[in-house]
Amino acid sequence: MTGKSQAEYEELMEAVLTALRRIGLSADPSVVMTDYEQAVMRAITDTLGHHVENKNCFYHLTQNTWRKV
Repeated sequence: MTGKSQAEYEELMEAVLTALRRIGLSADPSVVMTDYEQAVMRAITDTLGHHVENKNCFYHLTQNTWRKV
């Protein structure tokens, strides 16, 4: 993705959900794993619901830590 705003993540998630519905599948995850971007975490909650648990990727945590070091 070129942009990383919450609106763009929500648009992407809606497109994926629409594509799934079009082929007869539904998505109702209980857990989603992401990196540590606030925009994507908020987009998941707003798009999929408050019942979805957001888990963060340890790899991305260490990668970002090394960037700061």
